[in-house]
Amino acid sequence: MNDLVEVEKEETNVVSMNKESSLSPLVQAAMSGQVDTDKLNQLLDIQQRYEAIEAEKLYNNAVAQFKSEELILDKNKDVKYGNTEYSHITLGYALSKVNPVLSKYGLSISWSTKQADGGIYVTCKLSHSAGHFEESTLHSPPDGSGGKNSIQAIGSAVTYLKRYTAFSLLGLESADADDDGKGSEDEIEYLSEEQIANLQALIEEVNADESKFLAWLKVTSLSDIQAAAYDDCVRQLERKRK
Repeated sequence: MNDLVEVEKEETNVVSMNKESSLSPLVQAAMSGQVDTDKLNQLLDIQQRYEAIEAEKLYNNAVAQFKSEELILDKNKDVKYGNTEYSHITLGYALSKVNPVLSKYGLSISWSTKQADGGIYVTCKLSHSAGHFEESTLHSPPDGSGGKNSIQAIGSAVTYLKRYTAFSLLGLESADADDDGKGSEDEIEYLSEEQIANLQALIEEVNADESKFLAWLKVTSLSDIQAAAYDDCVRQLERKRK
């Protein structure tokens, strides 16, 4: 019986020692009364700043190693609507190439999104396993090109922003850098006079507020609207009939 009691005491002591060993030396010192609370807070603050500096060093080293890899991202998707035609890198394809290399150096990437003031904001976070991270944020209006509906326009903008916030943080671009069809001003097709007249008539017919309609499109006049957004404009105004 005594032997059993001694074994139980030894097991209890082992458990207690294991719990203490999982605590930092500073916490153990405070629990034993060797350091008062104010002193402990000062020491913990110093330790946290030191760990943050070390984590940033590890992050920077990991990013440098990542950039030393020869990553070539080829345009893997062709897009064509109306008179617009271009090729670009899809987000899924880019991640299939990038994520394994990021993981190799303890890095990972994630995003958060929000909508505000009629725009879409996407923040990309590049994190290291040691705790340090860096962020990049871009925003844009919904992408109504190609006759997308409102949900598709939001999804397209989010995907576009995810790709370019990630590329910005990682310092990546395609083998032949693309602009996703967003070329120079003279390459963009705008509404024809007939389309402008049709929209003007529809605005008056449904008694819409033209200034609010233009603000929704992020333009100052109907002549500034791109031709690819014409169908979306008509659908938006037609909803006011209901």
